Amino acid sequence: MKNEQLLEDFKKSHPELMELNPQVFVNEIVEKYDFEKDKAIKLDPPEIKISVKHPFIFDNRLISEKFNGISVDNTTVGKFPEEFPSENAELPIEEWFSLEHYLKFVENNLSIIRKELNKPSLTIKEALDALSGSIEKHLKWCIDLRLDRIDQEKDNIIFFHKLLYKIRQAFFLSDVYKKYGKNNWWYSVTSTRFIDNVPLIVGFNPGVEKKWVEAGNHYHPQTEYPFSGFLGLYEEPGSMKVLVDRFFEYFPSGNFGTQINFCFFRTDVENKITRHDLQLCFPIFEELLDYLEPSVIINFSRRAHGYFVENYDTDIETKKIPSGRKTCFASRGKIILNNKPIDYYNLPHPSYEKYIPNAVKQAWEYCF
Repeated sequence: MKNEQLLEDFKKSHPELMELNPQVFVNEIVEKYDFEKDKAIKLDPPEIKISVKHPFIFDNRLISEKFNGISVDNTTVGKFPEEFPSENAELPIEEWFSLEHYLKFVENNLSIIRKELNKPSLTIKEALDALSGSIEKHLKWCIDLRLDRIDQEKDNIIFFHKLLYKIRQAFFLSDVYKKYGKNNWWYSVTSTRFIDNVPLIVGFNPGVEKKWVEAGNHYHPQTEYPFSGFLGLYEEPGSMKVLVDRFFEYFPSGNFGTQINFCFFRTDVENKITRHDLQLCFPIFEELLDYLEPSVIINFSRRAHGYFVENYDTDIETKKIPSGRKTCFASRGKIILNNKPIDYYNLPHPSYEKYIPNAVKQAWEYCF
């Protein structure tokens, strides 16, 4: 009866909120998980919370953090709009909820927001406040999260910029720059944040998405350390989306690994990278391998596979998989890295999925 009275009092005290028809109920939390002790802790008496659930388009300004000393949980239910990243994108929370996504949604849907909230004169700033609770508080929350993340990643960021400087110097000595510099393809250090002792996904080099460029987009040299993981690449142009799906099917931990390239210079086709270009990249690539100390290497580059076999102690077996006029190869075994044997897999490039999907499937099944 006590909880019923609390719920009734809350609803009566928030008439404007209740006009928007949220789901409101009282929760009794009987246990919490203590991560330091790694066990569930029973709560006696139970902790009482008021829960307010609502769709994305909602006036969050109407939901207080507490009511009569009781905490109020504010929860958005349902899918977020298309202006936000997909649910599959593993991005830092402050990037997922960044101002730019809110602003794009408001600019594209202001009339809809006005109608849903029954506020015909709502301004863009007021709409941002309504969706976020307070855009100023929301921005501070995002900034604080990013500053904490920078502090946690500071060693990786320092190492990233060390490599970035070396790659920039190498790029201007490269054949790619001499022959194709006017195309402004530039270079990239890494697609994901650095995580040691996790699967390392190796591609050949950053690619050029023709349709993306034709749509008016431009490549730039990488300058910032990426805070997203491999799943964050699900939203990027290119073939990584295929790998995400394959990893979920055959090797789920691959989706939580680090992704780098054998060559750091971007091109539209692989054969524009010369032996000289690779020689410029070899020492930087090896330095990155030593730093990351991967738990397993999953390689998708024929030329990188040759480099591993020629320059490292390996015990690898290879299977030839014909498919019509095309053939792909899959390899599995061990490679000695940092004086330690780790699992090694070599698989067809994701682009093979378009032409010989059954053979690619056999390659994955052979490896995993």
